[in-house]
Amino acid sequence: MIQFSDFVFLPVTGAWWSTLLLDVIVVASFVVGVSLFTARRANNDALVWDWLRRGLLLLALLAASLGPTQVSNTTSAAVNQTDVFFAVDTTGSIAVGDARLPGKAQPVTRLSASREIIRNVMKLYPSARYAGINFASSANIDLPVTADREAVLSWVDNLEVEPTAVSAGSSLDQPLDTLIKAMQDVHAERPHDVIVLYYLSDGESTSSRQRRTFSALREFVDGGAVISVGSAQGGQVPLVTAQNTREISRSASPTSPNGWVNDPDTKKPAISRMDASTLKSIADEMSVDEVDGSQSLDSLKSHASSRFLVEKSTRRRAVRSYMVWPFALIIAVLAIWELGVDVARMRRFL
Repeated sequence: MIQFSDFVFLPVTGAWWSTLLLDVIVVASFVVGVSLFTARRANNDALVWDWLRRGLLLLALLAASLGPTQVSNTTSAAVNQTDVFFAVDTTGSIAVGDARLPGKAQPVTRLSASREIIRNVMKLYPSARYAGINFASSANIDLPVTADREAVLSWVDNLEVEPTAVSAGSSLDQPLDTLIKAMQDVHAERPHDVIVLYYLSDGESTSSRQRRTFSALREFVDGGAVISVGSAQGGQVPLVTAQNTREISRSASPTSPNGWVNDPDTKKPAISRMDASTLKSIADEMSVDEVDGSQSLDSLKSHASSRFLVEKSTRRRAVRSYMVWPFALIIAVLAIWELGVDVARMRRFL
């Protein structure tokens, strides 16, 4: 590329060597034609004006082959798109009322704390898209990726604890396959998006099988955190039924209309304790931080990289416009002239 200020030359064939080779062939053909015309001028009906016209046609073709191009700079505002995934534990233990929130003396249920944490995280990503997954004995995408914040808040408000009778034992890796599939779809559709994951749980697992590693998510997750809800001291687990699940889920303070879940060994109310070490291991497997859910919004903000918080950025790019149309117009006029002369001469000999 040869550039003069805001004007450049870009070879029409894509490379200078091929364009110059083509030009040499065209010029050589013209020189041979002129030579033959000069040597045999007495034996043909061509005129000097014919070769002057063809010379102009040659110059127009050579000029067009150089690809004269005008460059103009433009700016555009772009949104740095971030996709925030929430994976929320909704097993029976999430109804335990031992979670703490900043600035509040009274404990709240772990589910209520999870709701507040999600709302705070959303404040860190005001222009993001969100996806919501709840997991208990199974994992479900309640909220596909959306930019509708009202839909996200509605999903948060309507999260419910799984009834005790249908629980088949909680497993912390339950949302793993669902997250991988959802993130693969996002990455395929929008490969340049930033994907952030917030995994909220008390870390307690009652499943007998070994937990799978979360390291498979490293391929997609650019940031986020594993957020622990609950306390090391723990609390009693409410007995959740199909009739009272809504009441228990909506209550911020501990409640149990039908009593408590009993430990099958001691026959006494079971105590559920937050397992911070397991949550720390999950965070390490995903290469993100493990965060205490009782911390303030400022603390959560420190785990959100500033590059995820960018809402708009200005991008500059050069727009190139080929300026070959004047030469194309000249070539068309000269070609029509050439054709007209040939037709007139043919008619003269008929």
